[in-house]
Amino acid sequence: MTTDLFKGFVSLVLGSVFVRGVGFAATAILMRVFGPSEFGTFTVGLTLAVLFALCVNPGLDDFLVREIARAPSDLDWQLGDAVLVRLPALPLAVAAGLLAESTAHAGGGMYLLLAVYGAGYAYLQLTCALLRGHGRMRAQAGLLSAQMGAIAVASSVACTVTQSIVWVAAIYAGATIIALVCGYTLLHRIGIRPRYGWRPDSWLRLARANLTFAVTVIGVLVLDRQALVMVGLLRDQADAGWFGSVYNLVLALANLPVAAAAVALPQLTRLAQRGIADLERLASQLVRYTTLVSVPLAVALYVTAPVGVPLLYGPQYQPSVTVLQVIAFGIPPVFLTVVLISVLEAADRQRGCAASVLQSLLVASPVVLAATWRFGLEGAAAGYVVSHLVLATLLMRRTQQALGWRWFTSGLGSTARRAIAERQ
Repeated sequence: MTTDLFKGFVSLVLGSVFVRGVGFAATAILMRVFGPSEFGTFTVGLTLAVLFALCVNPGLDDFLVREIARAPSDLDWQLGDAVLVRLPALPLAVAAGLLAESTAHAGGGMYLLLAVYGAGYAYLQLTCALLRGHGRMRAQAGLLSAQMGAIAVASSVACTVTQSIVWVAAIYAGATIIALVCGYTLLHRIGIRPRYGWRPDSWLRLARANLTFAVTVIGVLVLDRQALVMVGLLRDQADAGWFGSVYNLVLALANLPVAAAAVALPQLTRLAQRGIADLERLASQLVRYTTLVSVPLAVALYVTAPVGVPLLYGPQYQPSVTVLQVIAFGIPPVFLTVVLISVLEAADRQRGCAASVLQSLLVASPVVLAATWRFGLEGAAAGYVVSHLVLATLLMRRTQQALGWRWFTSGLGSTARRAIAERQ
């Protein structure tokens, strides 16, 4: 079991490292070519497109992974229902893109193209969930790597040759649609064939079962991205570019716990069916390794920010240094949050996840708004950290109610003992 989890984790991490690495390199080129203001406009549009993609039937992906882990066969109709339930994504995306074009006056159709990208990305994530639920981690990693590799290369060339951000948006949309076609073909080749039919009652049951997962996904996305969005709304586009540059770096690092949780969720689900004791052991291991990775990573970012930011982005991004140093303190709670949500969902405590996310939004959103309004970039960064600290605390409380404290003390206790032994 441990070997399979490790192999799956390595596949997703390597794929994620490639995706984020080439994406980060392409983003650095875009920032240098277009400057903070135009890049800030693109970043806000891209962030909203990704938010849209993840908020169309949100939570359905994790729900399907869990159901596939419980009963990997006889799900063809349910998989087909999931595809059909997500169909409104395309017209909604087009309508949102047209509305953005009419209000923002960006010109050239950038927001419309990013909206198409968002709709395609919504289905691409569903395809990856089906692959992940059947243990095809390498296939998912390869699909996403091909998509982002094409985007990185083509967008870098396009921005250099055309000097137009619209061409970059077109490449995001086109490469994602091509990846989606390839992914659907791959599903058929490995024997995953969703079946389709007119089943409104089944669609309604699926939507109801997915509701609490949806609240969790939407809430976490809003909680995580509200600082960037508020900077874009309350400050100028240059501030959005400075904040977005380092936020994208932290977002890339968050793929480590996301990959671990994605691999662990099917196994956590099967362990939860056997008994709480088995689930406790794997949960404590996840907490321990999450702590061992996230804390040193946060320290490293804080220390290297004054040198790393100007080196990566150029001297015009000097204001981003302080933002990165503040946001670095949010990495441990961000990592822990991702792991705890998977544990709770596997234990059928998704209502607790949803409640924790909603409570944290009620507390943190006014803080982020006030801090951004009053203190600008530094206030938004501090609000980001507070948001995730609140959410991590509430999720720990919910997990304690589900599993007791032994899972947590075992995980952190082993970490503390290891740290003490290394010092001695």
